Amino acid sequence: MTTLSPVEQRLADSNLQLQDEIRRRRFLERQVLSVAENEKRRISLDLHDGLGQHLTGLAFLARALADELGTEHHRLAADADWIVHLLNESISRTRALARGLWPVNLERESVVDSIRRLAEDLESIYGVSCAVQVIDAPQVASQVAANHVYRIVQEAANNAIKHGQARRLTFRLEAVGEAFTIAVLNDGLAIEAAQLARGRGLGVVGMRLRAEALGGTLSIEPLPAGGTEVMLSLPGVGVELREEP
Repeated sequence: MTTLSPVEQRLADSNLQLQDEIRRRRFLERQVLSVAENEKRRISLDLHDGLGQHLTGLAFLARALADELGTEHHRLAADADWIVHLLNESISRTRALARGLWPVNLERESVVDSIRRLAEDLESIYGVSCAVQVIDAPQVASQVAANHVYRIVQEAANNAIKHGQARRLTFRLEAVGEAFTIAVLNDGLAIEAAQLARGRGLGVVGMRLRAEALGGTLSIEPLPAGGTEVMLSLPGVGVELREEP
């Protein structure tokens, strides 16, 4: 058995302490993300089952009142109709907000379904063109992991539109070698190296933390023809994606 010198022993001890600290910080980062997602889920349920149901009841009563006023040709019939319209619009916005806070429900849909719905929402809201290419579909084991994947894709898409002025986005899911990749490609302005290094305004730090929580990696690269590709690479083809304990 080789005996370490005092200097070598101190270096070895420092290295072990550093590794322990890295593991501890990663664990805390995953805990923070998990707490944040759970809180978003709670607020989402409150909005959908609380405020949403309350507004639905008001809209039902307002519709009945508007119909009665219309039958009587009352002068306030048009105002009542407008109130019904505003209430229905509020219900739609409440549901959209609730869905945005807790976008994936593995009991009802897959990650692929949620990405397709995201693409539809982006086209409707921003008038951009979106394509979803599903060459292979990932099997996501936990609800929290599914939301991590979705949040990374959502952030990449929003960055492309808001910061990169993209008009066309492509979401591509496929197995590559021993990894599974989810890529978001856009035709917008390429991200400058200095801007990417700072990354604060682009949510890059949060995206990387989510990728690490999944045991994967995140890359952001300019495309030869212009635009940017954001790629989430996850280990294990056909293996359920699980967060580290």
